[in-house]
Amino acid sequence: MVLSQKCKRQSVAMALLGLSLLITALFSQGAAAQTTLQVAVVWGEDTQEWQGFLAAGAAFEQLHPGVKVEFLPVTGWLGSNTEQTARLMTRVAGGVSPDVTLVDGMMVPQYAHAGLLMPLDKYIEAYGVKEEDFIPAAWRQTQWLGRQYALTLHVDPNFPLVWNKALFAMAGLDAERGPETLAAYEESFRKLTRLENDRLVQFGHRLWDVYGGANTIYTWGWIFGGDFYDAETMRITAADPRNVEALEFIRSYYERYQPYLTPEIEFPAGMEAMRFATAGAVQRWRELHPDVEIGASFMPYHEQSGSPNPSWIGGHAIGILPDAPNPDLAWEFIHFITATEEGTLAFASASGTIPAYLRSPAHQAFLEDPITTVYLEIAQQARNVRPAVPVIADYGVYLDQAFHDVLNGVQQPADALAFVQRQIQMQLDEVLAGIE
Repeated sequence: MVLSQKCKRQSVAMALLGLSLLITALFSQGAAAQTTLQVAVVWGEDTQEWQGFLAAGAAFEQLHPGVKVEFLPVTGWLGSNTEQTARLMTRVAGGVSPDVTLVDGMMVPQYAHAGLLMPLDKYIEAYGVKEEDFIPAAWRQTQWLGRQYALTLHVDPNFPLVWNKALFAMAGLDAERGPETLAAYEESFRKLTRLENDRLVQFGHRLWDVYGGANTIYTWGWIFGGDFYDAETMRITAADPRNVEALEFIRSYYERYQPYLTPEIEFPAGMEAMRFATAGAVQRWRELHPDVEIGASFMPYHEQSGSPNPSWIGGHAIGILPDAPNPDLAWEFIHFITATEEGTLAFASASGTIPAYLRSPAHQAFLEDPITTVYLEIAQQARNVRPAVPVIADYGVYLDQAFHDVLNGVQQPADALAFVQRQIQMQLDEVLAGIE
């Protein structure tokens, strides 16, 4: 009788142990079934862009049960000497590479050439992703030697011309329309600029200040109909005569008006009438100065350029790292956030950015305001983009130096741009010579 009860107790214990092991096994299988997808994001957690990723990540997880998207802040390919690039490089070198990374759009060829981005062509073909569904300039900027290494997530329209409507009206100009041509722009500038007793009391436009020297040369070079790279021949064309003419134009205005400028001559609340401006800058101005009415239009073009739309775009792209633990899942996320209606809407609605995907329903929201409508139109129609070459970072550095040398009287525009062209072409030729 005692032996029988002991056997029963042993049987019950074994049954409980077996049940415990089964529960543990089932739990372990559930845990193993969850896959973590790591995405390196160049922005911090306090930014609006970060909110866009959280929204898109949540939407992606709903479509992919068992997947957890983990975002890594202030990490990604953002260029040399940046905290973001240093953080990502540390992870890659340490053998703990994320799956996906954000990358500055213009830097895609440079990181592709360095072997730090995976080509996406097989995925693009398999999923039927079409070039015509993307803003053309945004599609081109993520290519190198005919292969696609990333897809553009959002675009920055560069640059609408914005103006103070009250100052336009006071000068007898149409406050609802900006100057369409360079000649009309110069006429508006003259009417909007007033010198009294050798003192500048109102100013048309600080046209030599377009977010740095390189961006200023790019912007005015394209206004004048110039170009900076011939993709077919792979030749750098910084010294294009129209770029030289544009830099001479900038210098003439700088030398004439810079000595008279004072701190109160500032857009939009001061007495500066026009600016080339990012969407973020305009949003900030409208919040800080709600009483100042602002107009916006495409930037003017040189009548002799043959190019009535000199606008250009920047923005960020997203790609797969070569050592990605989950490359197929990484592509699923990239495709979702850049090339589907649901994914682009989730990201753009929360981040306030303009998708490069032309079929995105997120574009509709930008049509509800006359200012953001202009930004959307420029984003959709822009034809220019900084040269898609792996030496683009140095190209910008040299252009910036040329800009300052010319404005400071160190070099003539033609000589400065010719020097840039020679130096960057030598660097590009070295890159091309090393390709098998």
